[in-house]
Amino acid sequence: MRAAFEDFVAQRYLNAQRKGAFVRTMLRFARWGVAVGVFTLVVSQALMAGWREGIQDLLFKATAHFSVHPYDAEAWDTKKALELVKGISGVKAACPFRMEMTLARSARMGQTVEPLMLKAIEPKMARETSSLFDNLAPGPIESLEPGQAVVGHDFARQQGLRVGDDLQVTLTQTVDLGLAGMMPKIKAFTVAGIFNSRNSLYDRGWGFVHLDDAKAWAQSEQADGIEVTLNDVGRIGEKQAEVVEALEKEFGQRFFSMDQLERNNELFAGLEMLKWIFLAVLSLIIIVNASSITAVLVLLVAEKRRDIGAMLALGAAPTQIQRIFQAHGLRMAISGTLAGLAASIPLCAILDYFQIIQTPAALIDFLPYFPFKLKIVDMLIAAIFPVVVAFFASRGPARKASLLNPIESLRAE
Repeated sequence: MRAAFEDFVAQRYLNAQRKGAFVRTMLRFARWGVAVGVFTLVVSQALMAGWREGIQDLLFKATAHFSVHPYDAEAWDTKKALELVKGISGVKAACPFRMEMTLARSARMGQTVEPLMLKAIEPKMARETSSLFDNLAPGPIESLEPGQAVVGHDFARQQGLRVGDDLQVTLTQTVDLGLAGMMPKIKAFTVAGIFNSRNSLYDRGWGFVHLDDAKAWAQSEQADGIEVTLNDVGRIGEKQAEVVEALEKEFGQRFFSMDQLERNNELFAGLEMLKWIFLAVLSLIIIVNASSITAVLVLLVAEKRRDIGAMLALGAAPTQIQRIFQAHGLRMAISGTLAGLAASIPLCAILDYFQIIQTPAALIDFLPYFPFKLKIVDMLIAAIFPVVVAFFASRGPARKASLLNPIESLRAE
């Protein structure tokens, strides 16, 4: 019953129309200040979460979820290992590969060399672990033959390459012994296709050849590793350990694995840090608005001295007076928080679903639009933090109101 009394009085004070014009203005500023802070907080956190999730999905679609490698590439059987990996529960697809950093250019005169990550793949399995070949022209990746290469759209444009042109590749990690000493191997490939992933990381810096070509220049019948795609991305850590353990048990040697999160650890760490920086900076908006709540309560206490004195004279306890004004401050914060959430949550959902805000192609090409992904944790922080701040901001004025002397308050009126 006591709580009902304090809530009733606080609600009457909140909705009273007889407050002074300045108090009413300050009350509106306090409410809308909290609402703007919550709105900005939710939208910014949804945007940062969307970017992280979008980039992660892009990486996992463009390449496999993780890869596993032997420390000694000649001491294992790639075909046997591939069958073993595919037989593990939760594994959706697996594909053997070799990779080498190269310098490549068009065979035409006048073209400068550019760095190109050359990945040797098994064409019939490649599509199962990568979406890069979904926009490959003129033919499917399955038709790739030894002696042919597939390059990205940006690299082809920079080098003036078309399908059927010759590509000259210098293998920087594989050397031949010649009259001049150790010399890098130089290979020539015919461009059989050009892919467009809309990601310059791959379109400018990656190329693909047949696995048989890599085996020939490495003089080995084995692949460097096996790429693995899972049914459930969330089980990467668990399945990595399971695959490595199974291979080590089978071949009696050590293996190691790497996933896309590890390869891009700096990128994701930077995004996570940026998210928390945004959270800290935007939280200052809410903290600053706490001063507005404090100011409103101070003015309200001064305006309601007679009411406070009357309630104290009629038997209200000082703790009840304190709770009345604390409830008043909390109600201001709660109303502003609800307004901010009511505006931000539907807006983020609409912007993300209809992909309204498109990413300028000249700015960044990771994602075609600005994604807004609402997370329960982020919304809880945005909902709880303003109420906690308002609780502490209202304690001072509320305690001051509870210490008023009823006789002096009534005499002053």
